[in-house]
Amino acid sequence: MKDIQNSRIKLLDTFINRILCVMVGEHFIDEEEADIYRFGLECMVLKVIHYISYIIIAIFMKSVVTMIFSSIILVPLRCMAGGYHAKTRIRCYLFSCAVVAFLCKLNQVPVSMNISIIILLIADVIILAFAPVENENRPIDMDEKIIFVYKTRLILLIGNIAIIISVLLKLGIHGYMINGILVVALMLLLGKIKMS
Repeated sequence: MKDIQNSRIKLLDTFINRILCVMVGEHFIDEEEADIYRFGLECMVLKVIHYISYIIIAIFMKSVVTMIFSSIILVPLRCMAGGYHAKTRIRCYLFSCAVVAFLCKLNQVPVSMNISIIILLIADVIILAFAPVENENRPIDMDEKIIFVYKTRLILLIGNIAIIISVLLKLGIHGYMINGILVVALMLLLGKIKMS
């Protein structure tokens, strides 16, 4: 398994190195700035791999539309609230794919309105109480924490308003958005446990 992981990392590094060689050779960037661009390219390539994998999982589980509605609130809220992060790239990838599969499955479970409201209230309380949860790779200072708290609360408020509108208009998508908020709350709890 480690050999497979190492070969994938080497393949990614080789791919990024080739792109950087072209960028330096064509004078798009200075050679001294290559490390900065390497980091950015690596993040971009990994994000693309992640998102393609998520789409494949959603297609396989016949949950593309529900996944989109969950992600509308989940992605920005997770970015601001933080939570659990795996230590290595491959663990991050596998864990993220497992979370997406869990969310797709969760979106297929019918839940009554009363239970949905209770789940939303519990998830809201968890997020308001714990966000942001930093990780060892990205500690945050007091000024950043204030900004993250504000943005988390704003996104959560917008999400809750969108859920209320969805219920009032009988759009039938409120459950998917609630599940997105629930997953963020669970990630916060996992992150809090990991940091303690």
